[in-house]
Amino acid sequence: MCSRGEALPGDAAEALRMLDAALDYLNGPLSGELPPGAHGDALLALGQASAKLAAARSAVLSRFDAARGYGADGYGSSRSWLAAKGRVTTKAAGAEVRRMRQLRRHPVIAEALARGEASESWAAEMAEWTRRLPPELREGVDKLLVDTAAAGANLEDLAVVARAAYERWRSQQPDPDDGDDGLEERYLKLGTTIDNAGRITGDLTPQATAAVRRSWRRWEQARPRG
Repeated sequence: MCSRGEALPGDAAEALRMLDAALDYLNGPLSGELPPGAHGDALLALGQASAKLAAARSAVLSRFDAARGYGADGYGSSRSWLAAKGRVTTKAAGAEVRRMRQLRRHPVIAEALARGEASESWAAEMAEWTRRLPPELREGVDKLLVDTAAAGANLEDLAVVARAAYERWRSQQPDPDDGDDGLEERYLKLGTTIDNAGRITGDLTPQATAAVRRSWRRWEQARPRG
């Protein structure tokens, strides 16, 4: 039994059957049963479910791709298999494979997506911002972004935090790469006001400021030196 008292599926096949039945219900009676004013909460819950479903699909596709499961059906890649078997466009299949590989390189962000703590679009943005960092540093910055987002920061705040981490790493490199990193011209200036609100280019809530400070301190302590 899970924490809410619902019966858990016994295996993957049963879980997929339950998911299919739930989706049929959501696409059928749900909207007619919602009382006035409940649609917003339902949309937020559906968004969270969508994020979790995207994480699950990516995880299954990752294992399928690693095992070359597409070869059993005579296809040469996961993309071509998805396009044919899933009856989607080649472009859409390619995008799904790229998203899977992106999440594979960013396990902390993938876990946040699986918990419903990040939307698909925010997860993709955060992963793109930190992709150029070395693996030993990337995970810590990904966690910094996930923690800051959970505290209530908006996407612009997260972009500034990511830029600051990237610039700090780049300043320590003997030959920094000045190419486009997708974060535009940003800088970090973290301070607090008398009521403990913060300012990082734009205004942050006190909760987000505290999360940035805590997470940044942990990252500073854990990041590789040298």
